[in-house]
Amino acid sequence: MAPIYYVVSATVIAQVEADVRRTMVHNGFSPKERDLLSTWSGGEPVTETYECREGGDLQFVLGFEDQGARLRLTVTGPDGTPHEETGTKTFRIDVPDASPGQWQYTITPLEVPYRNFPFPLTIGKKR
Repeated sequence: MAPIYYVVSATVIAQVEADVRRTMVHNGFSPKERDLLSTWSGGEPVTETYECREGGDLQFVLGFEDQGARLRLTVTGPDGTPHEETGTKTFRIDVPDASPGQWQYTITPLEVPYRNFPFPLTIGKKR
């Protein structure tokens, strides 16, 4: 059963990723990094880091379809200032004039329709 789940998830995620990429490029951002993650209700928050080598506008996009999930994205800059949003489908956090350095992002599952709910987090830099 796992191979079928993987094929369905990969197909759904591929469409979400294509939509995120297209929207980022349309808005003047170049996708720089992508993480494919998954979680479940009651699961632990997922935390990763992104090294911003030079200042400028950043965009963090959490991509997923409206299937009953509710996720929170918290992005914290090198100075410790948090930016936070919660959504039930693809959403983003824009960080104008972001400082260079290490950025941390955490995705917290508030409601998830099934175990191993997949979603990509894409980070873009303004061109």
